[in-house]
Amino acid sequence: MRKQILSVVLGLGVMLAGARPASAFLEDMPPTFTNGGVDPAKTGDPIAVAEAQRVLDAFFIYTNREFSNKSYANPWLMREEIGNLQSNWLDKTLPLACGRLVSGWKYMNWIPGKGWQHEVAPADVVRGASGSCEFRAPTFANGGVNPIRTADPAAVVAAQLALDQFYTETNLSYSPEGYTSPWVQREELGNNQSDWLDMSLALARGQLIGGWKNMNWNSTRGWCRCAPGTTGVAPRDLSSQAPLSTPDAFFAWSPDRLNPIAPPEGLGRVTRRPGTYVEDPQATQIMLSLRVNLGGETSE
Repeated sequence: MRKQILSVVLGLGVMLAGARPASAFLEDMPPTFTNGGVDPAKTGDPIAVAEAQRVLDAFFIYTNREFSNKSYANPWLMREEIGNLQSNWLDKTLPLACGRLVSGWKYMNWIPGKGWQHEVAPADVVRGASGSCEFRAPTFANGGVNPIRTADPAAVVAAQLALDQFYTETNLSYSPEGYTSPWVQREELGNNQSDWLDMSLALARGQLIGGWKNMNWNSTRGWCRCAPGTTGVAPRDLSSQAPLSTPDAFFAWSPDRLNPIAPPEGLGRVTRRPGTYVEDPQATQIMLSLRVNLGGETSE
């Protein structure tokens, strides 16, 4: 595992010229055509790709809505546990929905009617269009919140910049480092020490009131069970923003388990998921509604 340290520089001046088209999917959006994904009709198996997009859309909607009620710390934890730990369903379905039918899952090719197989892909599959299946952090450039419209622009900018680096790094490194998906790596490296990822995502989204574990964001104290700071500020040129001097408003991420960076006082790890796996009938029903044979192996 890499020992590279990614840190947040709070005083970094940034000029946000305006939103650009999203280069990938925000972390809690499914890779569907309506969200900017591949057109199923142009892929090597239009029926299967459209079906995968339909079911993933329902699966994401359900997990985004129910993760907290089911005692998960974030939607991806719920999707990973329910959608992957039993059958690799999620990891098989995501590349299919993105039209990545050649070497799309575990170096297998998509064979219409048979699913993921160690076989030569048919010519139509090879010629079919494919799209990106990467997920990106919720930055302004990717369609996220505009920091200057939030109550703490400097902190929201810092969170978006750090998360953008973190997502880029994990999108590139997860497979060489032995993780099954970028999110599995992000969860292990970003949350195992101090819930850095969950806290940063809420901040980057501008969810500053009740945004993380029902805490409010205070520009001088970070997440706390306290009254929120100023609820609104006038838009300003962030390129002239003075460095934020409070050391506990935001903190660095490090994958170094031997010498982890201590979180601010009171921000220890929280329970990430239920103590034991509990089958979710509604989520299972959604997954079983996929009218496609995914093929491949059924377990790791």
